[in-house]
Amino acid sequence: MRSAVNCLEKTIMRPDPSTPHRTIIKAVTWETVSTLATFGVAWLMFESLGVCITFAVITFLMKLILFYGHERLWHQLAWGKNCNPDTVNSAPKKRGRR
Repeated sequence: MRSAVNCLEKTIMRPDPSTPHRTIIKAVTWETVSTLATFGVAWLMFESLGVCITFAVITFLMKLILFYGHERLWHQLAWGKNCNPDTVNSAPKKRGRR
């Protein structure tokens, strides 16, 4: 049975390689999909193109900012990350061409 490893006490974790730019792109692509769904629901509720577009744009911007902040916060937390001391400090080996 494996014992649990406390990432913060027993190992030095490799930094998450995600950059803020990657997080922004991830947020924009997800929120685009989410906004299309929101637009569909708004159309069923309001049946007005102007109201649907306004609603979709406002929720897109609001959720984009919230998603970005949420992702960057989770980026800082150690909880749920692989903290195996045998693999934490070793980078994946690159294979050369043969």
